[in-house]
Amino acid sequence: SLSHQTRLPDELVVTDDGSTDETTQIVKKFAQSAPFRVTLLVNESTLGYSQNFGKAISRCSGDVVFPCDQDDWWFERKIQVMLEYLRDHPQTSLVLCDTLMTDAELMPSGESKLGNIKSSGLPDTAHVMGCCIGIRRNLVKLVLPVPQEVPAHDNWMVQLADELGVADRLDVPLQYYRIHGKNASAFFVNRSKEPSHFATLRDRLARFMRRFKAVGGMA
Repeated sequence: SLSHQTRLPDELVVTDDGSTDETTQIVKKFAQSAPFRVTLLVNESTLGYSQNFGKAISRCSGDVVFPCDQDDWWFERKIQVMLEYLRDHPQTSLVLCDTLMTDAELMPSGESKLGNIKSSGLPDTAHVMGCCIGIRRNLVKLVLPVPQEVPAHDNWMVQLADELGVADRLDVPLQYYRIHGKNASAFFVNRSKEPSHFATLRDRLARFMRRFKAVGGMA
């Protein structure tokens, strides 16, 4: 889907974090015909996905960086639409699009990430999905390196951007997100079924307990 963008990326940086399948061979084959430069980096030791994404982002040279996961499929106008939004909103340093949920074969479920968030009663700021991000170079310099204690790079980047008041969210789906049972994210609104009221309350309780512990409310 990257090679079919109406506005092609200038480069693709892939960091392999010790995969045991044919990832590197697939990337090398793709690089031979890709309409843009492809850089493949293979880690000597496993970093974990948060630090691995941080490494990949640090090796990108563009003015705007678009993280990409193995689970998403970008619509043809994704890069174009998000770049146009950033052009028209110079005070925005990070923008997120919405994403449609599908099964492993890219069959849409009729649900979207932002739609699930809103129907769950959560604020739009709960949308922090890394593969939906476009981030300017000026913010990249602030969010990197990703702290070692941070379990998720996208939470770190988006929440920092929210804190600085430079993040926007587009209520426009610009990609598919495949749900196949082995996704890294366990956030309940990422599931293809509309979240239940109980699931919403359970997630809110978990978030409250994390904040409570963080401020010293519990041992």
